[in-house]
Amino acid sequence: MKVILAKPVSHIGKKGDILEVSDGYARNFLLPKKLAYLSSDPLAKLIIKSGEQFQAGERRKQSATAKIADKLGGKTVYFTRKATPTGSLYAQVTRGEVAAGVDEQLGITIDAKDIVLSSPIKTAGRHQAVFSSHLKNVDFFIEIKS
Repeated sequence: MKVILAKPVSHIGKKGDILEVSDGYARNFLLPKKLAYLSSDPLAKLIIKSGEQFQAGERRKQSATAKIADKLGGKTVYFTRKATPTGSLYAQVTRGEVAAGVDEQLGITIDAKDIVLSSPIKTAGRHQAVFSSHLKNVDFFIEIKS
């Protein structure tokens, strides 16, 4: 039976894919759960179009993420914070502050959830951070002066 996937189905395909599946699988699993529609269904053309739009959006996101990673790699973001004489900060530097610093100092807008710190930043000095996306991970640095 020929069906068009309305949603991504693991081990089968992504939204908008046209597949040939067994009649039982289509009737008992895909169609009742509205994961797919028959290729003869009038909704089929709409599903194909929305699948193409979804994939185009994903390609745009990947392109933007790759540009961000290229701009950010190896750069350093600087902060000045109050610290004790031993170099311990009174308040740790958060991922949100790092994201705001990257935007302010480098002109690159990134989401705080895409920043990975090996440990909380609680001391002055140079720290390594990672911009993590589904495409690649890029290292950058955080320099804190007291």
